[in-house]
Amino acid sequence: MNILFTPEAADELEQVLERVSAVSPSGAKHISQRIEQILKYLAAFPYAGTNANRAGMRRLVVNPYPYAIYYSATDDFVTVLGVRHTAQNPADMPDAR
Repeated sequence: MNILFTPEAADELEQVLERVSAVSPSGAKHISQRIEQILKYLAAFPYAGTNANRAGMRRLVVNPYPYAIYYSATDDFVTVLGVRHTAQNPADMPDAR
């Protein structure tokens, strides 16, 4: 299974890691490693996340961190649509592609 990022999702991930790195470089490294683990998991189990109440969009929390990966899944691809703090409202995200 291939993992793709929308440009917006790639930007969001970069911004998350930059913000955390400014306060805790090791914290940013741990979050990055955890996100990589979750992406590998999603490649194997693309429907593992919960329905994000938007057509075609799913959500998987980056435990133990307060971030969530929003994505869509098909038989061939997982497309990451956003990486956001769990306090952020996903309603302002672009529609699933």
